[in-house]
Amino acid sequence: MNYPLPFSTLYSMKLTNRLVFFLILIVSVVLRTIQYAKVKFTHDEFSALSRLHFTNLSDLIEYGVKVDGHPAGVHVLLYYWAKCFGYSEMSLKFSFLIMGILAVVLTYEIGRRWFNQTVGLYSMAFVASIQFTIAYSVIARPYISGLFTCLLTVFFLTKLIQHPSKNFWRNGLLMSVSIALCAYNHHFSLLFAAIVGITGLILIDKQFRLRYLSLGLIAIVLYLPALPVFFHQLSMGGVEQWLSKPDYTFLGNFLFYLMNCSGYMLILLALLLIWAIGFKKIQSINWKTYAVFFCWFIIPFFIGYYYSIYRLAVLQYSVLIFNFTFIIFLVFGYLKELTPRQNLIWVLLILMVNIYTLVFIRKHYAFYHRSIYQELLVDKEEANKKYEHITSLIFSHERITQHYLKQDKYSSAFQWDNFSSIGELKGYLQQQVEKSDYLFFGAISQVNPTHIPIIQLYYPYLIEEKNYFDGSTYVFSKNAVQSLAAKQFIKTNTFDEISLKEWKNCEKSSIVIDSINGGNNYRMNRAQEWGPKISIALSQMRLDPNDFIDVTIKARSLSQDTMEAQMIMEIRHGDSLYVWVGAAVNEQLIGTHTEMQWNTFVSSVKLSDAKYPKGSTFTFYIWNKGKEEETEFELKEV
Repeated sequence: MNYPLPFSTLYSMKLTNRLVFFLILIVSVVLRTIQYAKVKFTHDEFSALSRLHFTNLSDLIEYGVKVDGHPAGVHVLLYYWAKCFGYSEMSLKFSFLIMGILAVVLTYEIGRRWFNQTVGLYSMAFVASIQFTIAYSVIARPYISGLFTCLLTVFFLTKLIQHPSKNFWRNGLLMSVSIALCAYNHHFSLLFAAIVGITGLILIDKQFRLRYLSLGLIAIVLYLPALPVFFHQLSMGGVEQWLSKPDYTFLGNFLFYLMNCSGYMLILLALLLIWAIGFKKIQSINWKTYAVFFCWFIIPFFIGYYYSIYRLAVLQYSVLIFNFTFIIFLVFGYLKELTPRQNLIWVLLILMVNIYTLVFIRKHYAFYHRSIYQELLVDKEEANKKYEHITSLIFSHERITQHYLKQDKYSSAFQWDNFSSIGELKGYLQQQVEKSDYLFFGAISQVNPTHIPIIQLYYPYLIEEKNYFDGSTYVFSKNAVQSLAAKQFIKTNTFDEISLKEWKNCEKSSIVIDSINGGNNYRMNRAQEWGPKISIALSQMRLDPNDFIDVTIKARSLSQDTMEAQMIMEIRHGDSLYVWVGAAVNEQLIGTHTEMQWNTFVSSVKLSDAKYPKGSTFTFYIWNKGKEEETEFELKEV
């Protein structure tokens, strides 16, 4: 590789591209090692960590790798690395940190060899300073390692294409090993390596094609031990239990994410283009190179996209880390070789814009390295010191939480929110509200959205709220104290003639006078399947994408039979249904069902998990699912 001179000679040197290279490299190291000692394991890393404790390699593959869905490469690396250097965060993440830095260096080398030093430096500066690569450089999962092995494959292919007669077998064997490493790393890095390998067959000099084919056979032989694992994992399917299918906005959102979710870099790129045109710094474009690099990005994307649409969801931002750099090369590929001074100015601008957006817009160092599992415990400790007579309730991953309880010696005096039903949660809260004035609730984002409004049935006043990357903590009070403002989108309706104008499936003849409690109730008889229904345009509700829609009803059964009714929430656009949530009232009863007893029931929709077009309508209605039974269902309020 054509690298700068040693540091001992730099002081006396004039400004060169080598100095600019070293500047970018130093910045890349600094950005990846800030707070390195404080970086916590992510959920995926904890998952991998739990599958390392085996006594032999065969058990590791059978019980630690096959159940995961990823190839064995990274897991085997972690297995032996942990045996040598321990299981701490700093230890297990270190090799990935090094690969993240080396990926930045390879970005320069590939850009320099296919275009020129200017393109290599600008691409290197961009890749060195975006959150996408910085974040994954300190995560011990097969993403930054995949970027490194994919770039390494392209680096050796570049040598074979540009100088095939120079050290062919050395470069070729190293390329074969790199392809095998891609295959052992991740199925998407395997896909990329296969596409790169096929491209090489087209681009390499004809007289070397037979030898080149033998390199492919070597890579296949190296991968043969992994085939049983590959076919087993292929039968497992995708990850649709938590990953939704991509839509037409996916690619645009991803490209925006590459710019740290800010328009500042887009403005800088536009200024660079205008300056290059104005001062004639544009070179004639090698369309063959542009076509190759574009295909290296777009083909894996389209395969992942259409596989996710028509089969199983697999496409997410992380799997595009293996090939995204080839779009970055095209962004700067039109530039001529510029002077070192010009390169320094533009590199500094790229670094400054990306660092600014990383720190102040993405707030990377303030939030990203914090573990939600630990923050729940930290906030619980603070709430216990601040409020007397407080009960603590936590919804989290128990095994991961135990890791922090042992490591940092937090108090374990709290209740796990692992109730088998909403009714059990209500029973617990009913007991606690008699002896506790305050309730602390900490939850990761996977919590049932109904839990918050259920808690507010007993502790109605929200007085503290902290939101994190993957969860939130709250402090509620049962007494009327100063509380945070709350939005109310659907006002309470009692069933009178005026309110019936807002509802469908309601008849005046079904309104009965409540002689004991006062007011009117709406009675559904045993033959009535569809109860009161109301529809509201979402645009009228003035919702934030991260809001929730909660609906609460007061109802009772008029017989001793089980209450079979369900609260249904829908989001529709025209005739298309995008969201459907059904909450069975049976599951929200405390203990056994009691005839004629009024109960409060809640149903919720988490909008951040829902996908629907503009102009959609929210609908709520009662489904008297057990209408064949000898039951009657009566509503008092909605």
